[in-house]
Amino acid sequence: MRFKMKVRSTKTGNTWWEEVNKPCTDSRREAERIIAYFNATLTPNESPRELVAVRELLGEEKSTHQWEKQNAITKMEKGIIFDVYKCVRCGVTGKRFNLSEEVRLGPKYKRKIYCK
Repeated sequence: MRFKMKVRSTKTGNTWWEEVNKPCTDSRREAERIIAYFNATLTPNESPRELVAVRELLGEEKSTHQWEKQNAITKMEKGIIFDVYKCVRCGVTGKRFNLSEEVRLGPKYKRKIYCK
């Protein structure tokens, strides 16, 4: 899930937005976990932070999937080179052709929404 969290320094009062792209189901809880971990691992010159706001970002579908390659060796059929991928979060499958970065969903997943 992609989201932004607004963070405030407790020493200076300065605020800023940080973008996060992590697999999670609750962006608020994940943001609180990130801030708690940061505050628990402060170095001597760092100021503790507090969470001000969380805003979910609507992104492209391909950014929400977590792809894992399914074949050990790149396949070739009818002169087309491809790799088979599966999303570890929702189970959809797709193919990546040639050296492209994009994984195209299989035909049975075209009209459905996954990983939301």
